[in-house]
Amino acid sequence: AVVSTQSTGEILAKMPDKSCVLDAGCGTGNYMLPLVLSGKVLKYIGFDANEGMLNMIKSKVNLMDDEVKTKIEIVKVNLLEKLPYEDNSFDVILHNQVIHHITSPDGPDRFLNVRPYLAEFQRVLKPGGMLTINTCVHAQLDAFWFVKGIPSVMRGAKLRFADQPDLVDLLTEAGLKNIFAHTDSTPLLGVQYFEYEKCFTAEYREADSSWAMAEADDLAAFLEEMKVVLGDEEKRSAFDAEVRNNLKEIGQTSQVFAWK
Repeated sequence: AVVSTQSTGEILAKMPDKSCVLDAGCGTGNYMLPLVLSGKVLKYIGFDANEGMLNMIKSKVNLMDDEVKTKIEIVKVNLLEKLPYEDNSFDVILHNQVIHHITSPDGPDRFLNVRPYLAEFQRVLKPGGMLTINTCVHAQLDAFWFVKGIPSVMRGAKLRFADQPDLVDLLTEAGLKNIFAHTDSTPLLGVQYFEYEKCFTAEYREADSSWAMAEADDLAAFLEEMKVVLGDEEKRSAFDAEVRNNLKEIGQTSQVFAWK
């Protein structure tokens, strides 16, 4: 995913100097560099359960100056287990584009596995510490051009992603307060989001996990429809204008903030 300067700027503005930061579900470390180089981070700990992701972020760390490296620790941690940190350890916890991978879309409680680790975040945050979560609320899913065009993807996405009222309830239940969110119009795929013709390639579809939820008939019908839209200059222009207007008006992600 592309890191938004809008969201990182707001995180940094709210982050105290000499912060101890936990990046919970750090992936390949997209947020690591702008945070560590900001001068506001005393210690950055990034964890993920995916070995491939961890190898990629470690390769990024290896390219950094020794002075910067001393601030960074990359570890393998499973969110579904008790976090290996003391109470009141962190000033800031980042949790970006992760919740939808942990939800239980077919269960009676979709957030069964999310509630315990949000409580863990609250435990390891210092008093006054900040949790910030990047996710897509349902109105933003409605505006995703390839999500809204495939009914099975839309159904699956709305079961996996927490809507804004869900997030408020979950964070409040975890003991966090002063919850608010802002919308971010930066596409998760960057400029590739507008490269519509690439949707016919498996490589493009593999860049976003939403495509994996598509039923075969739905996907085939959508791709046929896109051939028609993209094959007509006027239709393509109208489609592109709608995509860009949706980004401007609704955004693609929400950056949620809450405090202990």
